[in-house]
Amino acid sequence: MKPKLPVKLDLSYRASNGDASTFDWSEVPEGVLPYEEIDFSYNGITSAELDRVLEVCSRCPKLRVLKLFKNSIDDSGAEGLAELCRQSPKIEEIHLSHNMFTAEGASVIIIAAEACRQPDTVPLWLRLEQNHIDDAENVFRRLQDRYSVCRRIDPKACTSRTCVKKCLVHLPHFCLQRLSHVDSHPDLPQLAKSGATNGNNGNHALPRQMMRQFREDLDRQRRASPRASPSHWSASLWRSVRRSTSRSRGPCSEPSATRLRPRVDGLHRFKWSSWSTPRAPRSFSATCATESFTSQCSRDALTSFAAHAFNHGSWTA
Repeated sequence: MKPKLPVKLDLSYRASNGDASTFDWSEVPEGVLPYEEIDFSYNGITSAELDRVLEVCSRCPKLRVLKLFKNSIDDSGAEGLAELCRQSPKIEEIHLSHNMFTAEGASVIIIAAEACRQPDTVPLWLRLEQNHIDDAENVFRRLQDRYSVCRRIDPKACTSRTCVKKCLVHLPHFCLQRLSHVDSHPDLPQLAKSGATNGNNGNHALPRQMMRQFREDLDRQRRASPRASPSHWSASLWRSVRRSTSRSRGPCSEPSATRLRPRVDGLHRFKWSSWSTPRAPRSFSATCATESFTSQCSRDALTSFAAHAFNHGSWTA
């Protein structure tokens, strides 16, 4: 009995600290490859290294799925991905989320993918969310007026292999783009376009420069914005705790018998621990007070504690 050939080439998380220059390309096999799925995600791949990825794809005649999310590919790599769509018209999924495409680069890929799809094939599942596409709603409307694209609003009617509108390209979550005050930096479109016009010369350092500049802007705004002190959060949170527990205690319970402590574990998940004082053993009514606090605590108190926990790390009141 013949052994089954592998159908997936998984090379994700191979670059050290997301630096594509540390990626070991010797792990990629030579010759014609039998893979149907190729995964290069989480490697910090830029447009300079994208050509090597596309060369691997050209040696996979059965390729159906290409995963390149969580990298640093910008508009200068859009034409190479468009050529992949022309050479592999039966490819079913291309995952390009969490990269650095703007509206111009994304449009190049979408138009090429739509032009080479056949009506009898499954629609292309093209993920382009969490890029730098400004005003994504209007960008999609313009594409929808001229091309056969679908946003897949109804997940039951539209799946990765069927479209209720009989469109050729699916763009799920297309309008979920990076629109924060850091990611919508005014110099971002100009930097991405300059990288696309200058070719690949020195282009591998462009995403790192942009991300370093974004982090500096974010740190500067955080230092300039006022933030409540830990003592303020602690006092307000404990006032909510006392009010909630005092209302839920029975007439026979000891007010000092049970206290409730908010804390955060190593994964930044909320936990509430309780303990009893030596003077009074823990009673049934105190246990009910502890359990009812989670359901009666206001949403504002939890939101405040969540904000403090993520800003200051692990903290105990």
